Amino acid sequence: MYIASTKPGGGNAGMSAGTDPAIVPILAPLLENDSDDSVRRMAAFGLRRTGDQGAIAALLHALSDTDKATRIHAVMGLGALRSRAAVEALSELLDDRALALTAARALVEIGDERALIPLRRAASSARSGRRREKLSRAAAELERRVGLLPW
Repeated sequence: MYIASTKPGGGNAGMSAGTDPAIVPILAPLLENDSDDSVRRMAAFGLRRTGDQGAIAALLHALSDTDKATRIHAVMGLGALRSRAAVEALSELLDDRALALTAARALVEIGDERALIPLRRAASSARSGRRREKLSRAAAELERRVGLLPW
């Protein structure tokens, strides 16, 4: 298996090829049970690249991982998989400084209208003007995606 990078947000090299979905039954238990942060991080990265809906349960589980990079890969994976089952959990992460913007991007990718209220609420309560602007843009993009804005 080729993994370009396990750093959060990195590793898009070769994303079109992805990871073979047959690896999901191997990576999912590693993500859920391995005691080594780097193993869980690689497993989350690999699962995020599979494009396989079978990875969703393990990625949802990883949202509570102790390793920040593993959580970021899980958020990105759930967005890439457009997991509607993850909308509530990702919406809860909008209050987490470390994950809020990544969660907002994932919610836009998923395109579920249920994320609009949490995105708007997070934007209005953001302390930083820059964070407020990014969350507001995410809410506007989601509104466009679900057909609430004409442009």
